[in-house]
Amino acid sequence: MAKHQNWLPKQYGAWAMLIAPLIIGLAIAPSRPIWIWPLVLAWVAGYLTFFEFGRWIKSPSARRGAFTLPLLTYGTVTVCAGIAMIILGGAPVLWWGFVFALPLSLALWQTVIGKERSTLSGCASVTASALIIPVLNFQTPANAWYTSIQDPSVILMTLLVALYFIGTVVHVKANIREYGQLAARNRSVTWHAVFLGLVLFLATLGYVSLWWIGLFTVGLGRTFWMTQPGAKYQAIQIGMLEMFLTLATVLIAVFSR
Repeated sequence: MAKHQNWLPKQYGAWAMLIAPLIIGLAIAPSRPIWIWPLVLAWVAGYLTFFEFGRWIKSPSARRGAFTLPLLTYGTVTVCAGIAMIILGGAPVLWWGFVFALPLSLALWQTVIGKERSTLSGCASVTASALIIPVLNFQTPANAWYTSIQDPSVILMTLLVALYFIGTVVHVKANIREYGQLAARNRSVTWHAVFLGLVLFLATLGYVSLWWIGLFTVGLGRTFWMTQPGAKYQAIQIGMLEMFLTLATVLIAVFSR
């Protein structure tokens, strides 16, 4: 195994789900105080630490050494960036840790028991990823709560981004790991239909733009079509489509507020 492969994840879809909410959060933030930049570094390094921990813990003891240095390096960067964030932003930013506790704990637990590719793990991971949006816009969860009483746009955007990526998780799983399973198809189609119904409801109330309806309609159509019995798509085809839909999600989130 080439040494550089021990340092960088090859799951490009995971990179998209990590970076897209980060771009959205930074783009819509009313200001960018200095503590945000060590947060961004801690966010990326934290993902790399989590990824390396997953590879380390599921490897035989004889092979764990190959992942120890990347794990310790990324972990150290995460801790240092986190300390810098606290120094520059103040202790109140630590309250966000309680918000992240549940999804990150679920994802970590699934990794420890060897189910890091389960639907639950994927949904927990993308939920945690979407939560970076309010973190980049509010210093504390309390600020997010009080502001959202008057203007819920950031929280609703976080919800929509999380729902889109959860839909991506179940869609991709139905096309690859659970290919040909009727239950997987039904789960994916059902979830997408429920998500679209929620977006229609929010749009009717005037909380979200019509562009979100278009995005979730396309999402439902693509999972209905691509998971039909007998349909078979290559991973590259699935990935390319998801890349374009992720780009659309970013553009809608940033420009249709």
